[in-house]
Amino acid sequence: MRKMISIGLAAVMLLSSFGLCFAAEETSASVEEISPRFAAVRDVESNVVITGGNALFYVKVMPKSSTSISYINVTLKLVNSSGTVLKTVTDKVYFSSGYFKLSSNKTVSRGTYHAEYTLKVYKSGSLVETISGKSLSEKY
Repeated sequence: MRKMISIGLAAVMLLSSFGLCFAAEETSASVEEISPRFAAVRDVESNVVITGGNALFYVKVMPKSSTSISYINVTLKLVNSSGTVLKTVTDKVYFSSGYFKLSSNKTVSRGTYHAEYTLKVYKSGSLVETISGKSLSEKY
C-alpha cells in the first residue's frame, strides 16, 4: 500500500514539473515580441489646463537622447466635446531644456475640451517618424 502511494505521489510531482517548464517557455517567447513604441521619441505628454475660462493646451516631447531629433513640426489643436476645432497652432519646435514643447491658449466657455497633436519628427532633414494623439479631456 505504501509503495502505491509513493509511486502515485512521484507521478504527480513529475507531471506538475512539466507544467512549470511549459509555462516558463511561453513567458520567454512573449518577451521577445516587445518592441519600442517610437524610433526617436521617449515619451509624449499632452494636456489641457483650464483656469478662469482660459484653456492652456500643450504637447511636450521627450527625445530618447538630446541628439536623436533635430526638430519637430508640430500641429496642435484645441477641440471641444462635439469635435469642433477651436484653435490650431503649427510650428517648428527645437530642443530646449531637455524637451520639445509647443503650447497655446484660448478663452473658452463651460464645456469639455482636449488637445490633439501631430508630430513630424526630423533628424538631419529626414523625416524619422510621425506621431499623432490626443490628451485626456478637461471639463470646465
